[in-house]
Amino acid sequence: MLRELKRGALQSLIASAKYNIGVLKAVYDELQRRMGIARALPPLQQRHAEQGVQSLLDQVCRSIEEHRARERKKERKGVASPLPGPSGRPEYRREYDDLVAKFSNLLKLVMMPANTPEAEESRRRSEAELNRMGAEFAAWATRYPHKQFPWPSTFSSGEGGAAVIDRADVSPLTALGYRVGKTAGLRDAERRRLLTWAFRNALPPVISHGYMASWGPPSTVKRLQKMANHIAHVGKHRRKFSGDQDTAVRQWQADLDYLERQFYKGVFGFEWPSTRGQ
Repeated sequence: MLRELKRGALQSLIASAKYNIGVLKAVYDELQRRMGIARALPPLQQRHAEQGVQSLLDQVCRSIEEHRARERKKERKGVASPLPGPSGRPEYRREYDDLVAKFSNLLKLVMMPANTPEAEESRRRSEAELNRMGAEFAAWATRYPHKQFPWPSTFSSGEGGAAVIDRADVSPLTALGYRVGKTAGLRDAERRRLLTWAFRNALPPVISHGYMASWGPPSTVKRLQKMANHIAHVGKHRRKFSGDQDTAVRQWQADLDYLERQFYKGVFGFEWPSTRGQ
C-alpha cells in the first residue's frame, strides 16, 4: 500500500499518524527504500528525487521524535512499565532501538548533498540533532540504570561477555550502523563521519557496564585506543581468511589510517595498531 502512495499522500499520512508510531516507522522504511532507488538514478534526476525523499524523511523523523517526547513525558509522570508492548519488546528496549534507528537516519541525512537553501536548512537541522544524540544515549542509560544493556537487533545472537568483545558484529560502532564490505558497507565518507562522531560522543551501551567502561569517555586516549584496537583486531581476523584484497579488510585499514591522521598523530603516544601483521 505505501509503495503506491505519492508524495502528497505520504505527507498527509505522516501528519495524521503522529500518534501511531507503527505507521510512522512503516513510512520511514518505505522512504528509505525510495532513497535507495533515487540514488540509482542519473545525476540530475537523482538530485531532485533525493531532495524530495529527504524532505519527507525529515518530516517523519520529527514526528517520531515528538512521539518519543510525549512518551517520555508520560513516563516522568508515573513509573515506566517494564511490560512488553504490542511488539513484544519491553519499553526500554523499544526506546533503545528507536534511538539507534534515529542516529542511522540522521547520519544519512547530513551526508546527503544540499543543493538548495531548503535542503541546506534541513541538513543543518539534522546536523544539530545528530550532535545531540550522544546526550540521548547517555540519558537512556540514566533512565534505565539496572537494565541489561540491549543486544541491538542488527547484532548476531550470542552471550554477552569476554568471548564476543572483539567480534566485528558486537560493539557500540556496530550499534551505530558502522559497516564495511561490498554489499552492506557504508560509503567512505559515511564511515569517517560515524567514526568521528563515535570518538567525540557518548556511545550507545551494549553488553555490560564493564565492557562499556573499556571504551572510555569521549575524546580521550582510551576511547581512541579502543576504537583503533577493535577495528585492527577484526581486520586481522578477517585478513587471515580473506587476504589483503578483501574489500572489508581494505576498508578497515583505510578507516584506521583516517583515525590515525585525524586524531592520533601529534596528540597521543600509544603504539598505533594495524590490520596487517600477526
